[in-house]
Amino acid sequence: MAINVRNSPHDTSSVSVATNSAIDAKFSTGAAFTLDATSGSGSVKTENLLVRGDTDKRRVAGPIDGGGTAVSLTSRSGSIKLTSAGPRRP
Repeated sequence: MAINVRNSPHDTSSVSVATNSAIDAKFSTGAAFTLDATSGSGSVKTENLLVRGDTDKRRVAGPIDGGGTAVSLTSRSGSIKLTSAGPRRP
């Protein structure tokens, strides 16, 4: 399942996805949100995202760029890949 998340400073709606398959989530550059991504039997990997919180093989959770909109991604049997559209900010 492919997901593209664009964040607006005025958007407070949350994003929640639960599936049995893999998730490939792409976030807009500079998006600020609070992430909770969990995989039951796969792995959770990030690319160009700085997570301040809990990270291990099957879970990544915490604020991204200061936090904000809640983003919950759950894959019961697939892996989760999280990518920022641009380079990570220092």
